[in-house]
Amino acid sequence: MATRHSAYHRGARRNQQTLEEAIKQLILSSGLQPGDPVPTEAELALELNVSRNTVREALKSLEALDIVEIRHGYGTRMGQLSLKPLADRLTFQILLGQRDGMRRVRELLEIREMFEAQSVRQVATNNITDAEIQGLERIVQRMDQHAKRHRWNEQDDRSFHKMLHRSLNNSLLIELLDTFWVVFQRVSPELREPLDMASEADRHRAIIKAVARQDPDLAERALFEHFQPLHTSLQALSRERGR
Repeated sequence: MATRHSAYHRGARRNQQTLEEAIKQLILSSGLQPGDPVPTEAELALELNVSRNTVREALKSLEALDIVEIRHGYGTRMGQLSLKPLADRLTFQILLGQRDGMRRVRELLEIREMFEAQSVRQVATNNITDAEIQGLERIVQRMDQHAKRHRWNEQDDRSFHKMLHRSLNNSLLIELLDTFWVVFQRVSPELREPLDMASEADRHRAIIKAVARQDPDLAERALFEHFQPLHTSLQALSRERGR
């Protein structure tokens, strides 16, 4: 009985996944873009020859992936197709793996470094504009001001990294790097505020100087030095937890 029950649920899940894929293919073939209205439940049910309840459950699953946005009373529209579901999943996976100590957090930091190291080399050789350099400098000036008040605004750091890679004109790269930033903030609350805020501003300033000089090697070194205090804090926290 239990075996038949499990087989039924596995089959139902496969059918649900098949329906979700069918809806996604319908969206692709229709050329819908974020914010566009999606066919109604009744229209989808008729088109795909399934029940409205089945369509409703499939749309809920697609909403969790930010593919569609269900607005009760207004219908369903295309979602923003952001990487938020990835951020949520990574956050949960890392928090679930905290039994391994800080290893998962360290792995996430290493991934950020690998991506940003290659990206910052391209920024340094991609003729970053004066306006972009000035934008980065304004952010670091805010960091200096916060440091004088012994405060830290983590959004300055976030804005810096997003602006740093903007000259590459790769929106997916920026969104992916920002996703790693968001997840790291979520899973490492003990590391959010640097011990030496003035030095943190200086490390960001060193990155600006390197990309302004169009020196990819120097930019990469500055990037790694920027991350070094986080590695040191992670090591100390790992020792404190005995892992």
